[in-house]
Amino acid sequence: MPVNVCWYTKESWGAVRAFAADPEKFEESFYEWEVMANKAFENFRSLGMDVRKFHVDPESLQSWCKNEGRANEAASRAQFASVAGQSNLIPSGAAGANGQQTPN
Repeated sequence: MPVNVCWYTKESWGAVRAFAADPEKFEESFYEWEVMANKAFENFRSLGMDVRKFHVDPESLQSWCKNEGRANEAASRAQFASVAGQSNLIPSGAAGANGQQTPN
């Protein structure tokens, strides 16, 4: 079973960070996050994990958090990627920035 990790565009990263309950857990810039995330992703793959980039749509995340009664914090974002990525919460034909999984 693949493991979904939150993945962002520059715009989605900024939007998610803006309504995060834990903005201090984000890197100082999108570019710092991108370097860290790519290293972590490659590390997971080198360990043999079937890891997928789950492109987070900020509006979908915000709606999910509200419906679940959860704050937008690290554990919630990880849970969202796991649940939404393996269910029909996100339409299968959605564009990459709207919750689509990508195997790279």
